[in-house]
Amino acid sequence: MMPDEQAQQKRILETGPRNDASAAEDDLGLADLASWARQHAGAVAAFINVPASSDLFLLSQAAKLTEEVGELHAAILGRLQYQRPDKLLDHAAIASEIADVIICTTIIGQVLKVDVARALRSKMDTLDGRMHTMSA
Repeated sequence: MMPDEQAQQKRILETGPRNDASAAEDDLGLADLASWARQHAGAVAAFINVPASSDLFLLSQAAKLTEEVGELHAAILGRLQYQRPDKLLDHAAIASEIADVIICTTIIGQVLKVDVARALRSKMDTLDGRMHTMSA
């Protein structure tokens, strides 16, 4: 691990997430997301004392992704009013759950050394091809 990454992981553990005013205003690119996910995975792995490259860490992140997808599903059910009235959620809650799913997926991609931007582009091209074939 590079000294810069170690310093970033230490900062995350000591100070928590970014809280500067510009953080919400940034245009987030996939490279930024991938870099953050790599650093966050290292920080979480250090915190729980499990190597980020281990099967246990990967399985824990897969379980976390499953949890977050469930929470997104519950938020969608709430939005559609298929939940009890006390469980109804607003747009911000759904946005937060979508972000959780994307973050968990990106962390798994980083652990498995997947180029997420390339994988997304490839999948988008595949889906565009399917739509073109279906509409022809």
